[in-house]
Amino acid sequence: MKKLIIAGMLLSISCVGQAMEKSDTKKTITLPSASVLEKRLKAGGFDHFLEKTRLHKKLGGQKKYVEGVAMAVELALYDYAKDLGSPMMSMMMQMRKPQLFESLLKDSPEALKQIIEFNKKVEKS
Repeated sequence: MKKLIIAGMLLSISCVGQAMEKSDTKKTITLPSASVLEKRLKAGGFDHFLEKTRLHKKLGGQKKYVEGVAMAVELALYDYAKDLGSPMMSMMMQMRKPQLFESLLKDSPEALKQIIEFNKKVEKS
């Protein structure tokens, strides 16, 4: 089961890469500082995820394409799943991905909408 979850996450990362190549979204966004992202993610219940992935430090204050944020989240989820070794927790985190995006992109409603649409395209691939 564990190998199946990891394989699924690798496939998801691959699909993000393919969708990025096809995407027509070229607008960049500047993410809030690492400390702001940390507060938001902790408020959303992502404490352990933050502790293990340090995603807030990787994205905080960065200027990224929406697809780049999606890729960073996928990679962090993959690393987290490997670290946990629990297929159930990995599946739960995949289900919470929209809340993760909402926490990261709270200041950019347009970017949030784009990343949710982009994520739907990835999931269909």
